[in-house]
Amino acid sequence: MRYVITGLFVFLLDLGVKETIERKESSDVRTFCKGKIRVERYHNKGAMCNVLDDKPKFIRAIHTLVLLWFAVYAIFSMKDHGSSGNKFGMSLLFAGGLSNLYDRYRRGYVVDYLRFKTPWNWLNRMIFNLSDFAIFAGAILFEINSEK
Repeated sequence: MRYVITGLFVFLLDLGVKETIERKESSDVRTFCKGKIRVERYHNKGAMCNVLDDKPKFIRAIHTLVLLWFAVYAIFSMKDHGSSGNKFGMSLLFAGGLSNLYDRYRRGYVVDYLRFKTPWNWLNRMIFNLSDFAIFAGAILFEINSEK
């Protein structure tokens, strides 16, 4: 049950932040940590780095299929076996994926809002949301704790 609560918390937290970001003026940008972190609104119709942004329905369909497959896998895995780290990772992965998929159905795009200033130009061009970090962290936890 704690994994469901964790996932629900991540989903609702990201949803709340996205709603707040959407209410802001599109030109409203805030910076933190001496400009290293920027909070700005960005609408991503494609996958990561705007891949296939001209095909949002295709991206939504693929996202739906992957999340459904993962949901079935997670239900059986959480029910039968797996470490708590593995289950926690799955809950983060699912919550992050569900939040972004919810955006795709509700808005037609994913709301991203965090950009970082780094020494790497390729990373400076990317913009993220809390769900993305939940997906990254969940994937790492899942892999580290998976039975080999």
